[in-house]
Amino acid sequence: QTLTNVAAVSGNYNCSLALTADGKVAGWGNGEYGETNVPPGLSQVMAIAVGGCHCLALQSNGTVVAWGLNNQGQTNVPPGLANVVAVAAGGWHSLALRDDGTVVAWGSNDYGQTNVPAGLTNVVAIAADQYNSLALRRDGSLLVWGYNDWLWDGPMPVPAGLSNVVAMAAGDLHVTVLQGDGTVVCWRAPGVDYGQTHVPAGLTNVVAIAAGENHNLALRADGTVVAWGRNNSGQINVPTDLSKVVAIDANDDHSLALKADGTVRTWGNTGAVPGGITNVVAIAAGQYHDLALKGDGTVLGWGYNYDGQATGVRPTQYPYTSFGEVTIGGQRLTNVVAVAAGWVHSMALKADGSVVCW
Repeated sequence: QTLTNVAAVSGNYNCSLALTADGKVAGWGNGEYGETNVPPGLSQVMAIAVGGCHCLALQSNGTVVAWGLNNQGQTNVPPGLANVVAVAAGGWHSLALRDDGTVVAWGSNDYGQTNVPAGLTNVVAIAADQYNSLALRRDGSLLVWGYNDWLWDGPMPVPAGLSNVVAMAAGDLHVTVLQGDGTVVCWRAPGVDYGQTHVPAGLTNVVAIAAGENHNLALRADGTVVAWGRNNSGQINVPTDLSKVVAIDANDDHSLALKADGTVRTWGNTGAVPGGITNVVAIAAGQYHDLALKGDGTVLGWGYNYDGQATGVRPTQYPYTSFGEVTIGGQRLTNVVAVAAGWVHSMALKADGSVVCW
């Protein structure tokens, strides 16, 4: 089934939600805790968020509706909550950003993830993961609170002087940000140090970043790529002849680059890019599969394909790898304008605003 006029999507390992341009919400997937049971009559929705097993919808009147698993109070929207402009859902907690730049949190607080720091104001964006909460302030500074891998009590320390953040990428237990001056800052939770936060000295003029599980990529304005972090599969061994790159992506322990001539290069724990791939305008890296969006609006996929995540068609024999055009229900996927890849699934945004998942 294909949805049309989709304005936003959100999902987790278990289910997906789509917000359509008319303010309605559709859900699909496992939904064993009621995540896909969109409340009857829900309308005028302007934003959605999916947590571990619960969902949030922000309505145009600034109120929030929640449904799904409520074992930690994550769907108990605080009474009187109003003037909300953004929502975020964590594993078992929820966040709301109000129009005055303050943040409200509810649900599980096992790791302090709902202890909004006192005096937090001027927030312009929020995010949440399983046990953490994040707030981006108007001055470009970022505040994190929650789990912090046992060693911190209160907000996770963010590097001093961090400001003017224009892009963020997250690995397994590290965060990488691009600042407006073209420099990169990284930090991580305590644990094994693979060098993923050791930004190479003198790295400047960066225009894009990407993060794998324990490594990072930076694309510089001159079209060259710099990589650092864990190298167990060669994921930071940037090909010596790689140049004129216009886009990068990373996932798990491999890296992907799109060149100005429309060709694709990859390195790390992944197979070689199949021959003959040209006229590519966008790329996406999954765990063990990759996608290439071509200029004609079709999509190519290759790599591990056990669940059909590469080509839309599951192979019947080991080693379950494939290469080819993406087809959905026997129909060639066309008119695509953007692609994204998760560990074992893929998504495409079509020119008509509809979203296709496989």
